[in-house]
Amino acid sequence: MVNHVEQSVYERLPNYKYDGLKKGTFCPFCTSVLIPFTLKKIRCEKCGYEEDIDAAVMRSVKEFHLLFPDRKITTMGIQEWGGLILSKKVIRRVLGKYLTYIEKGGHSHYLLTK
Repeated sequence: MVNHVEQSVYERLPNYKYDGLKKGTFCPFCTSVLIPFTLKKIRCEKCGYEEDIDAAVMRSVKEFHLLFPDRKITTMGIQEWGGLILSKKVIRRVLGKYLTYIEKGGHSHYLLTK
């Protein structure tokens, strides 16, 4: 009898819900919450790690899309996911720069295809 593995144990994700996850932009080294430091950077107060705002927003977008591939990427959604530390204007600028905008009235969103 041959055992056939349908899915690798590394591909299986635990059960989680959006509302049950802590929101924020976290330091990739010590997992503390990052805060705005200058107009172009955010910083970890615990370990001193600094990251460009564009890179931090895009990291949040990729995390959001990995965990919730069926949810649309919107300015408000990414702002909430990132812990509301950045303004909608900043997030909209970053999303517009790196993603493809799909205009659908009140249901406009971005795609990771650019």
